[in-house]
Amino acid sequence: MTLPRLLIDRNRLTTQPGAAAIGLRGVNISGLQHRRPDAAQGWLDAAGIDADLLPWIADQGATVVRVTLSQDWVLGRDHTRSGEAYLDEVDALVTQGNEAGMYVVLCLHCLGWRGAGASRQPFLPPLPDEDSVTFWRTLAARFGARPGVLFDLLNEPHAAPARAWHAWVRRLVAEITPGVISDPIDRKLRPVLFPLPEQPPSPLLLVSGIGGPCWSSDLSSFPVRESDDPTSPPLPNLVYSSHIYRHGSRWRGRRGHTLNARGWSRLVDATARDYPVFVGEWGAGEKPRDERWTRELLAFLDERGIGWTAWSVGDRPHIVDRMRGSRALTAHGARVMAALQRK
Repeated sequence: MTLPRLLIDRNRLTTQPGAAAIGLRGVNISGLQHRRPDAAQGWLDAAGIDADLLPWIADQGATVVRVTLSQDWVLGRDHTRSGEAYLDEVDALVTQGNEAGMYVVLCLHCLGWRGAGASRQPFLPPLPDEDSVTFWRTLAARFGARPGVLFDLLNEPHAAPARAWHAWVRRLVAEITPGVISDPIDRKLRPVLFPLPEQPPSPLLLVSGIGGPCWSSDLSSFPVRESDDPTSPPLPNLVYSSHIYRHGSRWRGRRGHTLNARGWSRLVDATARDYPVFVGEWGAGEKPRDERWTRELLAFLDERGIGWTAWSVGDRPHIVDRMRGSRALTAHGARVMAALQRK
């Protein structure tokens, strides 16, 4: 199946200007960012991604999956296998997801494993690094022309000023979609003096928030503009992505919690009024209070037409309890699947 390319129409995702909004709802597929295969395994096997997983998720009503990747493994580092071998399996997953009718978001989730001994763990960087430029050049060359693929530039930027994250977004946008950023005179004169052949459509890029009670929950610093000048135009093709988990105290100050609609509104509403917003991760536990939190969060998102991918098939909070079976849902997972099945 060839999916129509998604476009931005004001603060909505659609397939053509003026057409109905497209609602993206689905799940995260995690494991490819940190589960190392042994000699007898493929990357998908090591991540617990079996051949029927994506068709099963599509059958639940999902229209999108977010797939988390390792920068090192894309670049052929920290493993005896090549980056091409890793990307071949990612490619197979993308193709299967698109053929099942789902868009696939490819996310730079971690740089790779860092540290030594018991402290060795996947490293979620505060900001991209120079190798992230090569990562996105590589993915753009392979997947950028596919209408069913979106890119998530960095999972959870944190512990850095918003201005620094915006600068990195401009850098990565320039690498993935050359020619998007230009100075005002160039923008006015180039089409007249140096007409260029029409360029292929650019993929939509998810840009995670920075700061807030959860890493990347706060979207208040957006939009990202062509420069630090507040009068410069917002960059096109960007979707702003919040990560929302049940966190904080309702008595904390502004943007201090994610417990209810008051907290969520402070984090996303100002941006969502003018720009497309997505919730790239959300999740809750197994307690009764988590059922109410989930119900209220999904009602909040539905009211605003904000799409989402729940966390996660593969990592906590788990959607599937693989100890009980490959399709055995946790309480969180049952709530996610019930939401996907509602039309």
